[in-house]
Amino acid sequence: MLRQSPNAVVTPAPARESVDGDASVSAVSVAAEAGNLLAPYFRDLAGVEVMTKEEELAAAIQIAELRKGFWRSILDYPPFVDGICGLASEVLPPETCPAAALAAMRQTSRALRDRDLLTHQKAFEAAREALAEQMGLSDVDSVVSDQILADLASVELGVASGLSMKVKLPRRGSAPFFQYATAVRRDHHALVLAKNAFVRANLRLVVTIARRYNHGKMPLQDLIQEGNIGLMKAVDRFDHRKGFRFSTYGSWWIRHAISRSIADKARSVRLPVHMIDAYNKVSRARASSRRCTPAARPTASWRRSRGSAPSGSRACAGRWSRRRSASTNRCRTTPGCRCSTRSRTPATSRRPSRSTPRCCCRSCKRCSASSARSRPISCASGWASARSRS
Repeated sequence: MLRQSPNAVVTPAPARESVDGDASVSAVSVAAEAGNLLAPYFRDLAGVEVMTKEEELAAAIQIAELRKGFWRSILDYPPFVDGICGLASEVLPPETCPAAALAAMRQTSRALRDRDLLTHQKAFEAAREALAEQMGLSDVDSVVSDQILADLASVELGVASGLSMKVKLPRRGSAPFFQYATAVRRDHHALVLAKNAFVRANLRLVVTIARRYNHGKMPLQDLIQEGNIGLMKAVDRFDHRKGFRFSTYGSWWIRHAISRSIADKARSVRLPVHMIDAYNKVSRARASSRRCTPAARPTASWRRSRGSAPSGSRACAGRWSRRRSASTNRCRTTPGCRCSTRSRTPATSRRPSRSTPRCCCRSCKRCSASSARSRPISCASGWASARSRS
């Protein structure tokens, strides 16, 4: 038994209705709080203008040129070129790694360090330009550049342990290395500003796509955050030379990031992503097969063989009979009925009980006459009763 302090305040347990009311109020408050959190973000987006096609192309070209200049600055220090090329060969995948350009760059940098001649200087600049162009067009160059920037910060502090590049530390206070590190940081800052401007101009696209996935599995602010991560990846990998708009290319990355985050974080017990994809495919195929399956139609041979309608097909039989009667102007629901009137009140829509069946045709004189002598028959049981009378 739990002990209770004498100063504790005991409140009675709320009733069932009050619990439900409090739950609804709390849900509304949570939604209002989420809206209040996103309101400043939406107000900030309202002041951002969407880029036109020409502005988008100009921004993409600017990012490509800045990325090329950033790699040109990285490869401008011959003592570090060998270590940078070795790091790129290890990190980049074989299908995207410019192996020939890396080998030529390492060879020319070694020749330039051994003999500082004009011919080697020109060869070094040509190799640097070719490698910078190929690395600038690569969609995974940020993996290498981030490690290089981290190593440069460690080298400036004089820390040799934990470096990704195999380089020799320069002398403390070396002017060439200081100029090299300053140029690399300056070009990287300009590249980051251009990317941020491009990302900011497409934030509305993320909000539009995130609202399509707002089904209660994750909060809207989390969906927007995951979509922004996909947007930044799309900006890094966008190639303007193919002639497509960025919205066409970036939408896939945004949807992919949001769907993966829902698959990973929406459930208490995480399921593998490939199992969730397989489950979604089966669910879509099952739903499409249900939509494409035609309704059951009682035929003459089926009536002769069964003599009565199966359970669950009474409504389908009635609907089919009404469609047939509208086209032929004749009641087809009750066997033996030959009325030619259109004004009928089907009893199948009223779902009559089995104890008191009703006739499906109210305006038929023959049916009304037979109902005066005996109990009326229903659409579903009419086939069996007519068969027994005959």
